[in-house]
Amino acid sequence: MRHRDLAGRLLLEPTRPPDEAAGPASTQVCLRWPVPPRGPLLTRLLALLLGLFIPAALSVAVVPDEFDALLRRADDVKSADPRAFRSMLERMEQLTSAASQVQLEQLRYLQIYRMSLDGQFPQAIAALRELATEATDVSTRFRATAFLANNYAGTRDFAAGLDALNQALAMLPAIEDTNIRHQGYLAAAILYNQAGQYDLALRYVDITLGEPASGRSRCIAGIMRLEALFALGRLPSDARGLDGSVEECERHGEQLLSEFVRGFQARVLFNGGDAAAAARLLESRLDAVASSEYPRLIAEHHALLAEARLALGDAAAARRHAQRAIDASEGVEFSLPLVTAFRVLSREAEMRGDAASALAHHRRWAAVDRAYIDDIKARELAYQLAQHDSLQKTHTIELLNQRNKLLELESEVNKQAANNNRLAIAMLVVLLASIALWAYLTKREQLRFRRLAQTDALTGISNRLYFSERAPQILEECAQRGRPAALVMFDLDAFKSINDRHGHACGDWVLAEVARRVSALCGEGDLFARLGGEEFAILRAGADVETALVLANRCREAISSIDTSLAGPRFSVSASFGVAMAAPSPGGSLDALLIHADIALYCAKSEGRNRVSVHGVAECPRSPDGTPANSPSPPAKA
Repeated sequence: MRHRDLAGRLLLEPTRPPDEAAGPASTQVCLRWPVPPRGPLLTRLLALLLGLFIPAALSVAVVPDEFDALLRRADDVKSADPRAFRSMLERMEQLTSAASQVQLEQLRYLQIYRMSLDGQFPQAIAALRELATEATDVSTRFRATAFLANNYAGTRDFAAGLDALNQALAMLPAIEDTNIRHQGYLAAAILYNQAGQYDLALRYVDITLGEPASGRSRCIAGIMRLEALFALGRLPSDARGLDGSVEECERHGEQLLSEFVRGFQARVLFNGGDAAAAARLLESRLDAVASSEYPRLIAEHHALLAEARLALGDAAAARRHAQRAIDASEGVEFSLPLVTAFRVLSREAEMRGDAASALAHHRRWAAVDRAYIDDIKARELAYQLAQHDSLQKTHTIELLNQRNKLLELESEVNKQAANNNRLAIAMLVVLLASIALWAYLTKREQLRFRRLAQTDALTGISNRLYFSERAPQILEECAQRGRPAALVMFDLDAFKSINDRHGHACGDWVLAEVARRVSALCGEGDLFARLGGEEFAILRAGADVETALVLANRCREAISSIDTSLAGPRFSVSASFGVAMAAPSPGGSLDALLIHADIALYCAKSEGRNRVSVHGVAECPRSPDGTPANSPSPPAKA
């Protein structure tokens, strides 16, 4: 059974090493995909995730008997042979009267694992919380808490998952078995990678690799390291340096993980400019990847191959492999292979001169890319919120400790003379002041987080998230009052060339300067936001077409007049504008308005850029100065 999350990422399950009778201790990793779906969509998605952390060696301090043997055997086969695993659980449930307390706790853990197999995640999480609290054996408590953390991560509840992981890591000093400790470190690395905290993931990978670890643990740690380095843009520059990771995984039977390492090797070759070598490596592994039947691996492999083939000028092969990546990602809402595949299809269509297909693929690429980026930001925000919650709990505990001390002092003061009563009053004042200070600091932090969630960090204007929340409210208010509304969307022309020729620092300066100049032209009730990259939007309530055109042209002129010499090199800056109107009647949606504005913007781009286009207008209206609104502005002087 294989598992993936909403973005199609495979989930790794470190399993316990075999006992001495079965051979040397090691840490197994199973790649799992979902059971046949059943129930509502959300339940089916949660049922895809059986957890990231599978228990380590069972530590049963009793005389070996049938129950003990069944426990060990069931733990060995629970992921490889679910049918035999269920049969052994049924047999052990008939022998509970002869089991010790520790054995019963281990049986309970395996029963909870069966709940996960059946997709009963709410019940499994509740049972794991109970077992993590009440188990008498510290190893069982540790496994239950780590499994709980990974279940929370699988259901995208990163705040709860990080809290459970912190509890598990706090128990590490009591865990003597090295293999169990390493599995805890790897569980932390997996969770931190999913939460977007790649430096923290690398820290736990380094701890694992810095100690004598089993071969499979080193294989898993290597995969986690590559995943984190890739996300941080720090992959090694020499693909041959990854040969050791491939050999390590293959030597311990982890053929699938070795294919993922080869994928990273291909990325290194491609990033180094050797697209031909990357294509040769990927094509040599096509049969092995196809026989694995792991959709995520297949999608990633074909997406990389499509990118390499496009770079080599083989458009037909690039299109074929990109489509294979999309087919393998069926049911996945967003993932890096999908982003790569749609980008390749868009560029391949441009190369063929098929503008309609290029636009369609470009829009799919933009939608999947935005969803992928939003998912990364959401995971990072969840981590930050969890950290803030932990800090708040620490402050609360400190205040409670102060209050307890104060009550103790107050009890002593009551036994002393009246003059000592003044000391109790002073302590109460200190307590109230501390509570007030804590409340003030907490409120300030909450406001700061709200500002961060609503503001674009680079330009200081509203971000896409706040625009998506506030714009529908403005449109609804206009509809209730019978007033029109206008959406002005603009995109900087040839912005990529600015970054390529003058550097990203110069590009960031241009974005900030554009936001500053356009903000000065916006009214008090206007909603001005950066939608992403070099794309901006202004929503003005009560504006008709002429008013919107005046605003768009003033903004266009302000952008064209930017003096880039203040940032260093001198170059021209311009933007293309699309204007769409919302009728003063109920039922209008923001999505439709954005689509209309985007169509008008695309029209302005296709007509030569640096102009304003209005959606649904056959002939472009004229600007206040009498010139056509869609006419380009004079070129900037050198």
